[in-house]
Amino acid sequence: MAASFTFPPTLVVFAALAFAFAAGVSVDDVDPFIGAGGEGFGSGALPVGPQRPFGCIRPVPDTSDWFFGSIPKIDWAHNGGYHRGDKHILAFSCTHLVGAGVKDLGNIGIMPYTGDISSKISPAFFEKVEYKSKFSQKKEGAKPHFYSVILDDAKTTVEMTTAGNFAALFRFTYSGSSTYTIVDLAHALSLGSLSGDSVTNGTFEWNEARQEMTGFALNHGSLSGRIGGAKTYFSLTFDTSMAGSDKVVLTHTRTDDTVVEGGSGGSGKSTAGVFKLPTCTPTSSTSSTHVNGRRQIWGGIGEVGDDECEVVVRIALSFVSDTQASTNREVQAPPSLTFDTAVNESYTEWKRALEVVDVKGGNGDDNVKFATAMYHAMLAPTNFTEVGGVYMGFDEKVHNVKDEIGSAYYTDMSIWDIHRTQAAFLTFVRPDVSRDVVLSLLSMAKAGGDIPRWPLLNGYTGCMIGTHAFLMILDAAVKEGISVDEASLFYPYMRASATSNRPHAGRGCLPAYFQYGYCPNDVDSGSVSRTLAFAYDDWAISKMAEMCGEDEGDVQMFQNRSKNYKNIFETKKKFFCGRSSSGDFHCPLIPELAFTKDYTEGNAWHYRFFVPQDVPGLITMFGGNDAFVKELEEFMQRSNDFPSNFLPNPYYWAGNEEDLLSPFEFSYAGRPDLSSKYAREQVEKRYSTKGSGIPGNDDYGTMSAWLFWASIGLYPEMGTGRFFLVAPLFDRVEVNLSSLSSLPSFSSSFFHASSLPHIEDLVIIKEGGGRESTTIVSASINGTPIDLSNAFVEWKDLVVEGGATLKITTASD
Repeated sequence: MAASFTFPPTLVVFAALAFAFAAGVSVDDVDPFIGAGGEGFGSGALPVGPQRPFGCIRPVPDTSDWFFGSIPKIDWAHNGGYHRGDKHILAFSCTHLVGAGVKDLGNIGIMPYTGDISSKISPAFFEKVEYKSKFSQKKEGAKPHFYSVILDDAKTTVEMTTAGNFAALFRFTYSGSSTYTIVDLAHALSLGSLSGDSVTNGTFEWNEARQEMTGFALNHGSLSGRIGGAKTYFSLTFDTSMAGSDKVVLTHTRTDDTVVEGGSGGSGKSTAGVFKLPTCTPTSSTSSTHVNGRRQIWGGIGEVGDDECEVVVRIALSFVSDTQASTNREVQAPPSLTFDTAVNESYTEWKRALEVVDVKGGNGDDNVKFATAMYHAMLAPTNFTEVGGVYMGFDEKVHNVKDEIGSAYYTDMSIWDIHRTQAAFLTFVRPDVSRDVVLSLLSMAKAGGDIPRWPLLNGYTGCMIGTHAFLMILDAAVKEGISVDEASLFYPYMRASATSNRPHAGRGCLPAYFQYGYCPNDVDSGSVSRTLAFAYDDWAISKMAEMCGEDEGDVQMFQNRSKNYKNIFETKKKFFCGRSSSGDFHCPLIPELAFTKDYTEGNAWHYRFFVPQDVPGLITMFGGNDAFVKELEEFMQRSNDFPSNFLPNPYYWAGNEEDLLSPFEFSYAGRPDLSSKYAREQVEKRYSTKGSGIPGNDDYGTMSAWLFWASIGLYPEMGTGRFFLVAPLFDRVEVNLSSLSSLPSFSSSFFHASSLPHIEDLVIIKEGGGRESTTIVSASINGTPIDLSNAFVEWKDLVVEGGATLKITTASD
């Protein structure tokens, strides 16, 4: 269930009013700890910490279980920084990936420390993270708009919130005279403070006149190393004077083991500053932050008495310069902004973002899972637009969105994953963001030369295979989120990547792919996965060429290439198999084995049904509907023999992306009842309200968006404008985007033209059977019956003027 929390007494009235008038999915139902646990391949890898929707700064407690001294026992468990079940917090850092399967970022570590620190400062103090602190989950709280924890060793309460997309506020509550704030520039998730290998350079300067610390950390992690490093600038201030050298106590540069007392800055591979907080003077019980001498800590984890003091630390990031970081802080987190006000502003922003959807008829766990899924699906992509509209482009130059088509610039896109579910989710509930995300891909191509596969910050990582951004672009064009004229601007880049080797995000294997009609497994690894991915992407290019009025020869060429999946289908075994340049098939002796030479992040079973662009053609190769249904049902049923998510499921793998479409493909064979059955089965068995409640890496909202779709009874067929219809989990689902216009990040210009359709007011009603019923006996859209032998819903029927109604009747239990 959702973690309970208590508002500070001074804010009870505000909270009561907020909830009294709330409609739609509730912020209170969100549990950020879901997906922050799990073991092995079942780790959700999600960060736990406050963030604005699509915000850039993600302050998170980076935790460890300390099984091997200072190095976390299970490296993959900490890809998001936090892992449910750990007992120590290393530091609170400001940059994080969102549910990715790699470890990176975690830069600008901030940590309070209590005790005599002067005699302990040494290389070992930082390298072994001796400033770590124990904590308990019983003294920890989190919601989208705040995080709070009581640190046992540091004897300090930490509360965090965000102020805009680039700024965060930390409130430290402490007592006594020996409390310090450590700012460790070498801290990072890719080892970082544990070995100094990830952060290759860092520097800071304390400006006594401005009472401001500025600097940067240059991180080379698993992905950021591919773009030449992530250079994160920052600006940090305290809400109390640090004037005098006794307040800037120590500057430690591990490069030359220098410790400078009263220093004003440092630089090098491993640099940290240590600030002594003022001796605590008990706060009067009449203070505005206290009521009757006590203040509730956000999250309801305790109270602050009148014998304790608090200091607010304000930090803002920039990827442009330290001067821009100062500007971001001054605008988004000015001194006049109180901590509690920032919490409430963040709460309001999340409230408006979530309430565009309302659900009724589920149980308590259903509501928590659904609300949390929506929240996770809105953590990314990252709005990279800094104060003034500036951002660092792929050409290492500063750009301004005012000079471009979109209203904001986004990055950090795990495209191999998100193109399947999360991209369509954004089109559905945040069309303003969806449009800007797609147009950002165009800005990247203009600055860097290619449409990226996996953009991180301001560079190409080249991660994963295929060029699946084409599906996102096509889907946006089909749903008219971008105009045909705008879509045509993408086409030259799409065509170039499919017909020539490109310096960034190229396909690889192209000469052989042209020659043989498939990627030979004696030419390139992942040959099966690449061939299937290229065929899918070529289908997208053919549709774009047709839509944009390109040469008919292009349309036909790419349409023909979209059928190349047939060239690697072994007709006797009925599996997609590796095939050599001589034409010989090399099918695996054990198709259940994953991560073998011919399959990328999967096995022969996982890719057996992956032809999203031509499922009818695939059914024909299986021998017709009955034969296809028999094999697909075996795939789904046998996955239940492996209830744990710790290892890849050899059959349907709910924790990875290549087979996410599979439960819905029964509909193409005339069995939408089985699509409903097996989609619901995954909702019930693979998703929960636990820390392990997501079956695998969430991969920037991909798994969470899958749960969203399966719960409302629709599933997107990317690039066609169609949705598979299955039985909803809820009795009633309402989608209304009217509240979006009050969001700070919302572009009011999006809806000014009728040529950009969006959902005005969609109501999905389930009648007949109860919660467990999955068999649809009838359905209609806007009063028109839906043919259940081909159970699809068209986008154009969901965006009708005045609203749309989808009625579904299920069989009685």
